[in-house]
Amino acid sequence: MVTALVDARFTGVIRQVAGVDSPLPPDKAAESVLASEADVERAAGEMLSAGPDAHG
Repeated sequence: MVTALVDARFTGVIRQVAGVDSPLPPDKAAESVLASEADVERAAGEMLSAGPDAHG
């Protein structure tokens, strides 16, 4: 995805949202290390509110 954006000369912010660096535990415990839907939405909102000229 990032490569496609760079190849298309995307000038906006590209940011990674990742889970905690940890072995993936089974069942419900996995929720503590994986990025949640809320985490992804929060990061997307921060990128949008930063505007097209923000870098970081």
